[in-house]
Amino acid sequence: MNTTFEQTRNEIIKSSLRKCRVLAEGEDPTAEMILGGADELNSILKFWQAQGFHMWKMPEAYVFLEKGKDVYKLGETGDLASDKVNQTRLLYEAYQGTNQLYLKDNPNVGDFIGIELVCGNIWFTTVASVSGDLIVLADNLPNHACHRARVFYFTDKISRPLKILQAKRERLDGNAIPMNNLEREQFFKLVQHSSGTVLNYNYVPTLENGTFSVWPKPSTTDFYIKIIYEQAFEVMDDSKDMPDISSEWIEPLKWELAYRLSPNYGLDLQEREWLKAQAKDTLAEAQRFDSEEGGFYLQLAEYGGAF
Repeated sequence: MNTTFEQTRNEIIKSSLRKCRVLAEGEDPTAEMILGGADELNSILKFWQAQGFHMWKMPEAYVFLEKGKDVYKLGETGDLASDKVNQTRLLYEAYQGTNQLYLKDNPNVGDFIGIELVCGNIWFTTVASVSGDLIVLADNLPNHACHRARVFYFTDKISRPLKILQAKRERLDGNAIPMNNLEREQFFKLVQHSSGTVLNYNYVPTLENGTFSVWPKPSTTDFYIKIIYEQAFEVMDDSKDMPDISSEWIEPLKWELAYRLSPNYGLDLQEREWLKAQAKDTLAEAQRFDSEEGGFYLQLAEYGGAF
């Protein structure tokens, strides 16, 4: 049994053209129809992206900081941040000055790799070569690393976040502290040269890579920051591309595309209004499915009432 329902870009365009009765059953769209449909399809997805109804595009990611550095670039060419971080441990202790490690699990050549040092900090470099459980690093260890020290590795950095919804500072011992998201004006009123325990952050989705600022500057790197963030929708530029949405949203996508294409093919106002109503109704159903479930709790105060 298969629970996955997927359709390509061209299949969605073809189905939408049938909904507005431009194509007959078994008839294929022209190249011009496909081109116009693809433009509208990508426009719809980018518009929906701004609406915030896309729980499947809100993953968790790790952001690894550097001592004394308070501004980081998040994106494919930015600083060390990934939503696909693997964790393993050293099989044997490794000494300062060596570039060879033995790991329980193996990264790939070129991966970013972070090792927990005896001082407690996480130190990053890249993987130069792999031979069985022997890993050769691009740089020498600046300090000793104990047997069973934690190791983080990943291949790809995150794409530029649209928003950072939550962030927490998580130590290697498992203790986590929620961080405060400050507006830009509040953030830059803070004393910028302070260093210590990272408590606050500000994020701006600047072009190419977003700008993630923390305060105060980290005095150690014995922790990482875990974020929940909004991803951008991927553009469909190939006929066989799948829409970057949950399968429950394919139906409203088809109706919305049919409505947007309808003026191009001379449909009268009544027909266009009917397509608009179908698009609105199916979108509302998808939004209800996409909402997050949770509870609301009240606690009785000592002298009655609630807070």
